[in-house]
Amino acid sequence: MFQRVRVQRACASDAEAALAEPPDSGYHPGARRYRGNTLPLDRPTLARQSAVLAAFLVTASAALLPRAAAAHAILIASQPPQGGTVAAGAVAIHLQYNSRIDRVRSRLTLTRPDHTQATLPIAAEGAPDEMDTTATLTPGPYVLRWQVLAIDGHITRGDVTFTVGP
Repeated sequence: MFQRVRVQRACASDAEAALAEPPDSGYHPGARRYRGNTLPLDRPTLARQSAVLAAFLVTASAALLPRAAAAHAILIASQPPQGGTVAAGAVAIHLQYNSRIDRVRSRLTLTRPDHTQATLPIAAEGAPDEMDTTATLTPGPYVLRWQVLAIDGHITRGDVTFTVGP
């Protein structure tokens, strides 16, 4: 940051130079010139070093903490399963996520074989990381589109495709 400076006045001989210079104005590693005087390089104080170390430790420890509460809701299990086949009639639909979800602000939309859509009601009770509902289904391919609000405040969306057999 600062350059090394050697302060010396122009004199006829080295002896005169030694007499002309104040004793503390010789070569100082990291010295800088300030209004004709040579000042030593500013060194960080113990308080500044401690503050920098504390800031580093807080940042490092925050980066290493588990982030379960900050995770987006990811679908980990579904009934009917992705790509599975279920029997026609009343079908219980169960979705389980890796984190707690807000059921009130979540949504389930079922796309039928004729491409019409229906919003399915979500059961108010149950585990905080699950959504349950039922639907009466006829044979054909279905897409269950889910949208959930996780406890971290992020909305996650996805699809579960399945087939209803005869």
